Amino acid sequence: MYVSSRLSADVWTRPGDSAQYELLWLRVRAEAHTTFVGALYHPPKPQYQSAVLLDYIEAGVDAATAACPSATIVLAGDFNPLDDTEVATRSALLSIVDRPTRGTNILDRVYVNKPCYSTVRVVNSTVKSDHKAVVAYRDRVHVKPLNKSRYRRTFRRRTPAQHARFLEHVSTLQIEVDDNADTQTNFDTVYSIMLDLLDTFYPEREITVTSSDPPYVTPTVKALLRRKNRLMRAGRTDEAGATATRIRTIITRSSTRWLRTIDTRKSAKNAWAKVREVIKGSVSRVGDQVDGLTAQVLNDHYAAISTDSDYRAPLQKLTAIDDRCLITEMTVFRMLDSLHPTATGLDRILAWFLRLSAPVFAAPLAHLFAQSLAAGGHRATPVENGCDHAHSQDSHAIPSE
Repeated sequence: MYVSSRLSADVWTRPGDSAQYELLWLRVRAEAHTTFVGALYHPPKPQYQSAVLLDYIEAGVDAATAACPSATIVLAGDFNPLDDTEVATRSALLSIVDRPTRGTNILDRVYVNKPCYSTVRVVNSTVKSDHKAVVAYRDRVHVKPLNKSRYRRTFRRRTPAQHARFLEHVSTLQIEVDDNADTQTNFDTVYSIMLDLLDTFYPEREITVTSSDPPYVTPTVKALLRRKNRLMRAGRTDEAGATATRIRTIITRSSTRWLRTIDTRKSAKNAWAKVREVIKGSVSRVGDQVDGLTAQVLNDHYAAISTDSDYRAPLQKLTAIDDRCLITEMTVFRMLDSLHPTATGLDRILAWFLRLSAPVFAAPLAHLFAQSLAAGGHRATPVENGCDHAHSQDSHAIPSE
């Protein structure tokens, strides 16, 4: 235990003290007030009975009260599986920690004989530990976490009303592909139509997420949580309850996805590691970043090694063009309609949007795929911010042998 040098402190021992238990008492004097502080460590598999330790704690609290009836008594430490109710009942102390300190369990606790702390916070420990730290203040203060980072994230809100307006609009939309234009131009046209529809019916929004948020609190979940709080403050409890049900469904689906590939019969260790990752999040490796190595540098590197600088277009063969339709509208529709949730690529087109708009874009995309095959495998590249990521005259596909 550490005590400020401005205070007078000494180790206090009671009659019948035993070294079998890891319990240390300090007597701290500040002006005319005395405080007894007990630090306890109760191992997960002790060599003594828990009932005997409870008797020992109770005797220590009684001895401190007898030595100074007006003193403040604080008992804190790692209690592990020791029952919280039993400790509070036997010692006549109040438990002031109500947040998990390790995973979902409250193992690190603080007990007091009188309500002397108005602010109690459970924060990340400054040392390497899977336990969190408990900070208690006598006065009501605003604790500002120093290692908490905030980020602005963009997301697109989706509601049934937005889907209805979008489907009503695209039901009358006619997307025509110019057969006289090249493949890249037609792809750029379709991309621009998709992005315009996304920005019109599902505009991008920004929300703040922090490093202390669990991994399943995505920007969408954060927005729903704030909406639920606004509805609760407005007294619209039915809508707030429906929003809470939706949030619970999203979080459950996210946690289930994390644990889907884990088999507890093969490796219980990996299963519990995955559970801890879901609850606490993955370990941040900020110090592992290499200076000067960015995503753009990696993209440029792999683009350079994937391009054949000595490429020469093969001579055209004097053969007839196969006019058979290799890719049909129904084939593209089935591909779009069965898309799984995945990260957004350079084209910024989301998977759920492609599934929703499959009946609209199946025909033009099938036409574009057929045009690309007829043009000899020309590669269409997505357009972002009005600039091509690659140019057909500068980069060519490496012919396969």
